[in-house]
Amino acid sequence: MHPKREKIIEAAIKMFSQQGSTSTTMQEIAEEAGVGKGTLYRYFENKEDLVSSLISFGFKEITEELESKVVNIEKTETKLRKVIETQLEFYNQHRNFCRFLTREFWGYKNKFAANIREIRHSYTV
Repeated sequence: MHPKREKIIEAAIKMFSQQGSTSTTMQEIAEEAGVGKGTLYRYFENKEDLVSSLISFGFKEITEELESKVVNIEKTETKLRKVIETQLEFYNQHRNFCRFLTREFWGYKNKFAANIREIRHSYTV
């Protein structure tokens, strides 16, 4: 991932987890990321695109983490324990993302419902 895009994602997660996406401007995210507002729009079409990208990014991260931890575990009970342990560790290490996700899921359920369904489907398959 490009370093500027990564800075934008980190800044957006931080700002959205604190203020919510509706109360956070793209300018505030750009300032927090240390980039120009134009740079932000080079990577994300608008705020909805940014929110959607963050949701996808977060679920991709946890899915990769889970897959790497359970790939060689055969026993179902052991695998389930590892999944739960890994998810709890992830949530503990990425608290801002979890706050952001909770806010957006409850606040924009309808707006991002298709995106969330798609991610949830790929996450649980």
